[in-house]
Amino acid sequence: MLDEKLTDQEFNTLCNAFAIAYYEGLNNDSRYVDDYVLAFGVTQDAICSVEDTWANYDKLPPFIDARFADWQAMGKPEYIV
Repeated sequence: MLDEKLTDQEFNTLCNAFAIAYYEGLNNDSRYVDDYVLAFGVTQDAICSVEDTWANYDKLPPFIDARFADWQAMGKPEYIV
């Protein structure tokens, strides 16, 4: 049971590197938050207002897939800036 969270133990080395680059970012400047705001048309202050539904969940993979492809094309930098 994952208890609604993922840790580095669930990913391989490649995916862990991407997770840090995307979700943490340089100086905690997360590209994930940027994509979340774009996907749902909310401000950073209102990201918790997005309803937890499968329809909303399904809006995020295209953003994550694009970031992953770009990250790989850039040579897998430590952070996505």
